Amino acid sequence: MHSKEYTANSSAEADDSGDEARSVTETQLTALSGDKIVSAAKKLNDDKLIRHAVLLQSLTPAQMNTINGDTGRKYVGIYTELRCRIVGASLGRTTFPWGKNLRKSFGKIGVAIRGWPQGVPMLGEGDPHNGLRFYGVNGVRGIIKALAGDEVQFIKVDAAALGSNKLPMVEEAPPPKGQKQKRGRCMFINGDIDSLGPPRVKTSTPNPEEATAQSQEKPLLTQPSTSSSKPPVSKPSHAGTKKKRPEIANEQVLEPVPSARKT
Repeated sequence: MHSKEYTANSSAEADDSGDEARSVTETQLTALSGDKIVSAAKKLNDDKLIRHAVLLQSLTPAQMNTINGDTGRKYVGIYTELRCRIVGASLGRTTFPWGKNLRKSFGKIGVAIRGWPQGVPMLGEGDPHNGLRFYGVNGVRGIIKALAGDEVQFIKVDAAALGSNKLPMVEEAPPPKGQKQKRGRCMFINGDIDSLGPPRVKTSTPNPEEATAQSQEKPLLTQPSTSSSKPPVSKPSHAGTKKKRPEIANEQVLEPVPSARKT
């Protein structure tokens, strides 16, 4: 089991079938939209990466839903490498691994993923004997959508902390309000998964004291303007003398409760 003390500043397939606090500071927590991915790719001066970035940006949801298994697995590898290159790293492989081989590669280059969507297989999750094929076409499409989405962030972190499982490799986004899951899941380089990620989004409720004070607050009374610069002075009332206050339009006057008389 991993500690809850984690804090962050607000980071062809292989066939291979901590108790310490996560307190290492993470950097580059800026999500990239499709346009920013293309801009970042252009700065790398790599024509192949630029073409991949443009293709990733241009994919519509309808097109993603027609991607087949072989093409989808190819896209996952291309876009994972693209996102790593944008933050200054590279998997350095000609084939795209899965499971522990992919996790080890992320540990070596010190890259972590934040904001992964709920219900989508995490990048490198599990160690199935048939790799990414294990998750089927829908699972692969979900991963592609996650890699293309604005919410997912690839970040550079301390490689030693990542490799020793002090930091999660993949961290899910906070569960939406109304969902039973209290926190997002976190996956580590060794394949362990816990539920100590970002807390569920809370429904904002007004402060009860402030709400009561606002409901009891009376509207301010405006005094008629006078030629004198001095404010009117109220004279103290004498005992036994009853004086009526001048009637003001739309004012609610609260009359005192009459005291009991002796008979």
